Amino acid sequence: MSQAASVVPPPPPPPRTVSCHLTAGEHGNVAKMQLPIDEYKWAADHAELQRGCFLSRVCQNAQPKACQYYDIASLLQVGPTCGLTALSMLLNGQPTAAELLENAAVQKYTINGEMFSAQYLYELAQKHLKSTLYEGNLNSAYIKEQLTAGCCLLVPLSSVHQMATEEEQLSQVILPVKEPLDLIRLSLDEKVYVKMRNERELRGRLHAFDQHLNMVLGDAEETVTTVEIDEETYEEVYKTTKRTIPMLFVRGDGVILVSPPMRVG
Repeated sequence: MSQAASVVPPPPPPPRTVSCHLTAGEHGNVAKMQLPIDEYKWAADHAELQRGCFLSRVCQNAQPKACQYYDIASLLQVGPTCGLTALSMLLNGQPTAAELLENAAVQKYTINGEMFSAQYLYELAQKHLKSTLYEGNLNSAYIKEQLTAGCCLLVPLSSVHQMATEEEQLSQVILPVKEPLDLIRLSLDEKVYVKMRNERELRGRLHAFDQHLNMVLGDAEETVTTVEIDEETYEEVYKTTKRTIPMLFVRGDGVILVSPPMRVG
């Protein structure tokens, strides 16, 4: 009686993916991400919108009920200039964030790019476009109406502190880190050290992250350590290889630890 030979079924094909090319500013750096081809297809014509939905894990299969998308060229933030960079993006890069910083410093609105108040950012914006300074609850009918009409909303961190109670403000000053991800949030636009699995280490400027510890690092330096056995002495020989990457997307499932920059004060 013949016995049928056992046949191992072939492995399933890998999930289909599509490359998402993202220009990261005037320095010419490009970040590449692999997105599932069956998700975010509704935003296929807008790479930045795809990226935002992918990192936030929202609208994978269907677009939101209402969506207005403006294709604004992104700019790479240099230093603590998030407000100035956002304003320059709204103005199509003219004036540049550096020019806005120079102007703001002359007006004594800032020293290194971090605006002293929302009022100062409003006064700076008034010189270039029609704007309104709003104080109050952001979850209001007025804000929803303005956004629906196509307005852009810039929310400085100072407004969050202004809406907090005195006790909450005190706790934010004394203990700004309440949750683990707060430590990562405070390291935005700073050089961080990331320890990865498989003896891989990364050092770079943290541009973005999400709750899954997916991160975007700029000017990243990757160090990989390998161990080899010397054929004569049978001793372990450690070798390291390094390379620099202008813009790198890091998957959070491979992260072991993240170390914020050392601050001396």
